[in-house]
Amino acid sequence: MEKSEPKRGNILRAEWRHKCRAALAEHLSIALGISIEPEEVRLQPKVKDGISDKSVEAVAQPEFADAPSRSSVRIFYSRLPGDFPAEHTPRDDHSIAIGKLDAKINEIQTENEKLLVDLEQSQEAAQSKRLLYCQAESRIQQLELELSTLRAEHMQLASTNDQLNKRIEQSDDDLKKLWSVVYSLGPGR
Repeated sequence: MEKSEPKRGNILRAEWRHKCRAALAEHLSIALGISIEPEEVRLQPKVKDGISDKSVEAVAQPEFADAPSRSSVRIFYSRLPGDFPAEHTPRDDHSIAIGKLDAKINEIQTENEKLLVDLEQSQEAAQSKRLLYCQAESRIQQLELELSTLRAEHMQLASTNDQLNKRIEQSDDDLKKLWSVVYSLGPGR
């Protein structure tokens, strides 16, 4: 199935839509400072676009009693560029509320960033304290091991000291016995 050529009327309407979009894009740029490509212009703006058509009295009255003929439509098209100026839509309570919400969101984001910085600093401080605690705990274990070793050495030395004291006492007793024998065997007896 071959594609048929587009009808001339459709081509003309497409050309007029393109001209209208170009004229509206230029008007939006001049009147409202909104830069937009003609292909992106909506011929019927939506509320979120922030613009509306301002009706001019000359066009506000119906000009056609019946369905417009081609000649009537040409008259209408010829009046389009100057009769429908665009304007910013009036701000309503919703846009004010949105502005307040945006400000609150920015405030909360700033506070959130500040809290994140504080949290990072607290985490770093806590990590430093944990490291110091681990080092101190390791040193305590090392000192307890050394103390245990020293206690064992002390016990061994005390035992050796007791043995030496007993030997000294034994030696003293033996020495006394020897002296008593020596005195009893001495020259004058």
